[in-house]
Amino acid sequence: MVRRNERTQVIADKAARNSFIVLMLAVASIAVTFGSIARTDVPIAPVSLIGLLGMVVHFAADIWLRRT
Repeated sequence: MVRRNERTQVIADKAARNSFIVLMLAVASIAVTFGSIARTDVPIAPVSLIGLLGMVVHFAADIWLRRT
């Protein structure tokens, strides 16, 4: 069983929050770009890149918060 103290829980929560915010901003920008400007369907490549972006932001935020 893995034990987590309050500090690591706060770090995990902040990293998840940061990645969620970045994901929502990226999804909104893709929706605006392909919904209003391009007037076409959203290709799958930007959607998969958004998922990768969320993972990178989460891990980067986690590492950054653990350093402080």
